[in-house]
Amino acid sequence: MSLLSTTRALDDGYFKWRVLGACLVHASGFATMTEANGKFYAITTIFNPLTVDMSMVAFVAMDPVVSAAVISTTDGTVDSSGVLDSDIQRVVAAKWPLVGTKYKTNPLA
Repeated sequence: MSLLSTTRALDDGYFKWRVLGACLVHASGFATMTEANGKFYAITTIFNPLTVDMSMVAFVAMDPVVSAAVISTTDGTVDSSGVLDSDIQRVVAAKWPLVGTKYKTNPLA
């Protein structure tokens, strides 16, 4: 795990798009979610499909497996293409309830 790679992943548009994709896939199951805040987060994600919650991006970037797959060079470039989609999806699913605590109201109300 590289601290620089973890932080640089937060600036990588490709990485953020992939986290957003995992969030949209996870959010699509909102109808079966039993925890209210997680469900509110899911609905908010679906209603704002081009906006990713940066807390979720940070949790994914902090995962040791993900961080190890992000390559950061001394010239400031970053390559997150080695991160597996399955690892991103695993972290999104695991952190969904925690990030969901930020979403206290039903966007449908």
